Amino acid sequence: MKWLELSRFSFATKVVLATGLIGLLSIAALTVYMYHGSENILVERDSERLAGSVEVSALRLNSRLEFGRQDTLLLSKTPPILGIFRANLQGGVDPLDGSTGRLWRDRLATIFAGMLEARPEYMQVRLIGAGDNGREIVRVDRLRDGTINRIPEQELQQKINRPYVRDTLRLNKGEIYLSRIDLNQEHGKIEVPNRPVIRVATPLFSETGERLGIIIINIDMGRIFQIIKGPLPDQAGFYLTNSDGDYLDHPQAEKTFGFDLGHRYLMQDEFPALKSFFAGNASEYRGMIDGPAGQLLTVAAKVRYDPQDDSQYVVISETIPASELAESMASVRNRAAAAAAVVLLFGLLAMAWLARSLARPLKDISDMAVAVSRGDRQVDIGTTGMRRDEVGALARSFETMVLKVDERETELAAEKVKLEQANDKLVRSNRELMQFAYVASHDLQEPLRMVDSYMGLIERRYKGKLDSDADEFIGYAVDGARRMKRLINELLSYSRVSNRPLKVDRVDTRALVEGVLAMLQGQIEQAGAEIEVGPLPTIEADPGQIERLFTNLIGNALKFRSDTPPHITVSAEQKDGMWEFAIADNGIGIDPEFQEKIFEIFARLHSRDVYDGTGIGLAACKRIVELHGGTIRVEPAPGGGSIFRFTLPERQEGEED
Repeated sequence: MKWLELSRFSFATKVVLATGLIGLLSIAALTVYMYHGSENILVERDSERLAGSVEVSALRLNSRLEFGRQDTLLLSKTPPILGIFRANLQGGVDPLDGSTGRLWRDRLATIFAGMLEARPEYMQVRLIGAGDNGREIVRVDRLRDGTINRIPEQELQQKINRPYVRDTLRLNKGEIYLSRIDLNQEHGKIEVPNRPVIRVATPLFSETGERLGIIIINIDMGRIFQIIKGPLPDQAGFYLTNSDGDYLDHPQAEKTFGFDLGHRYLMQDEFPALKSFFAGNASEYRGMIDGPAGQLLTVAAKVRYDPQDDSQYVVISETIPASELAESMASVRNRAAAAAAVVLLFGLLAMAWLARSLARPLKDISDMAVAVSRGDRQVDIGTTGMRRDEVGALARSFETMVLKVDERETELAAEKVKLEQANDKLVRSNRELMQFAYVASHDLQEPLRMVDSYMGLIERRYKGKLDSDADEFIGYAVDGARRMKRLINELLSYSRVSNRPLKVDRVDTRALVEGVLAMLQGQIEQAGAEIEVGPLPTIEADPGQIERLFTNLIGNALKFRSDTPPHITVSAEQKDGMWEFAIADNGIGIDPEFQEKIFEIFARLHSRDVYDGTGIGLAACKRIVELHGGTIRVEPAPGGGSIFRFTLPERQEGEED
């Protein structure tokens, strides 16, 4: 087996053999890697596509239900509503304009019919009174053939026993009730053929606050399901369930609404891998699951459709068979194998030619290396140095090696000077960026001030002279301009916190906190708060930023309070060479899952209707603490509330005793 002894082969042959072997192994490994990598890419690609489709379906669902919410509120403000009840109280005639109750009911029926004409997905629009066992007062239906029909008075039903009537009558003015999605009932029986429905309702009140009844819209969810499903690719499956997993929409129609029809069909029974998803808190599931017909790539998302009730949600899911992925993978595998074979062939041919062209001049380079190792710096590269390839470049590098060392030292000194200039330019750029932020915020505030000023003028001049909607819209505009102005100021302030160098000075934190409490005295008295301040240290820090830090944290403790009067404590203790400050309260507390998120800029856990704010305050607190070399966190307080803990060094880095 002498032919296997590599020493018998020339350098060029060795290069070709080694290159061929390495190339073959590399291409084989690359083919396997590409195959498995492509599988992951295809799964990820199709998962993203399914997730995007599910998200579009969720947006379609919520937009249609939002129409129902807004239309219900709109109908509750129409003049015939109160006219009907005034006429009923005055013997059948409205004392305000002399209209009879029947005339008011006719007018309202016309409005209801117009609403049904405008919204093809609406099945019924009704006015139901609080008295007479919840009797329907005006009802307009869309028949199955699309005809809009007003129900005669003798056929109007008493609905007080229906949960949606009782639940809506318990709401406050302006609140919206959304029912679970189920099958429509008439006279206590499920309508046949079945019609999926969701009910959107709001309570009605007199000028004196008396509960008069409800306005309710029945939305045909069968039409909504078709809208949110949209066109599906071949082999794709679409599933829709309620929060318990009962099917609302399924490729097999007989499996839908089993909970109303006496035999439940649950998605987690058909797909056991989704049991933990339905039982847990995760909002989305992605992955391969086993189904009756084989493996499916599945994306499922919980879609909450009632802003007033987080427990009201549906699960939208789309699937594609794993067999489709297998077909794509086979195609990828075949293309990869063919490409590998072509690359290997041309690589071997190229390396054979290259090895032969390298063999001769490499000996010349080897001789030069030996001469250099002996101390000979007079290197004669001859014709080898005239080559225009890497071999020629290697030969020329030997010739200039000694000179290059000196030149490199000179270049290093010069590079130290490209770096100093670049650093100066970066400092100037930072200053220009801060100036740009200031100018940009100023330019944004100018039109906002003008909008705020003119809207305030309109509010003062026309408030009460137009209808209540106009007053409400003006209020929205004024509030929006002021909130935008506040947000710009907060952003500019946050930018200054992030970019301005610290102005370090001695800070008596006890005196600083007392100053903050004096500034917040109005809020403290209004909330009936009790604040305890323990011994606090003197540290080296930026006084302005530390004042803002305590102002934000104490202000939050006052704002996010519970029904109990606020009790706030401020304390500090030394730990591991740092001062750890603690601000504890007995407020509403923060769920553990949000204890990191609250420090992100613009992060908000509550709507502006509940708690006002920009979502920048705690992000600024975190930035201030980190600039001083500390950390900040939040944890639950014993018995309820929160404790914000942050550390600050006694002295800033570089300070001397």
